[in-house]
Amino acid sequence: MARTRLAVLEGAARSLASHGVRGTTMTDIAATGGVAKGTLYNHFRRREDVFAALAEHEIRALGELVRESADDDLGAALVLAAQRISTHPAVQRIAASEPELIGVMLVPSTGVRRVAEDEIAATLRASGRDSSSPYVDVVMRWLASYLARPGDFPAAGAAVLVAGLPDAS
Repeated sequence: MARTRLAVLEGAARSLASHGVRGTTMTDIAATGGVAKGTLYNHFRRREDVFAALAEHEIRALGELVRESADDDLGAALVLAAQRISTHPAVQRIAASEPELIGVMLVPSTGVRRVAEDEIAATLRASGRDSSSPYVDVVMRWLASYLARPGDFPAAGAAVLVAGLPDAS
């Protein structure tokens, strides 16, 4: 990822954690990311575009991290994902102050949802599990529940979830 785009996304994450979605402006994102406002607009037209790109970036990064441990223990990998989701500063801020916006990100057919489903499917494949749509959806719903409950510890649910996921055929 280009250095400037990454700086913008990092600035957006810090701004979201500090100000929430409604309180974050393009000016905040540019200043926090250390880029000129014009440069920001060269990459993104609207702040909603920045937020979507940030969510997709965070999901892909989390997917890579989780897949590294999924070979050894899918349950532990899913716990890691849930913990990262529930403790992410921007997610915590949004869940506390603007929880209705979490549902918007999870609407089927959105880019964020598709990226999350792709990452979950790749993780299931990496662990030798069935990555067909129904199983991806179950894992997606389980992980999404930690968007709304930041800070909860998910270990018990992961074991039950993994027990219900069949091996790939």
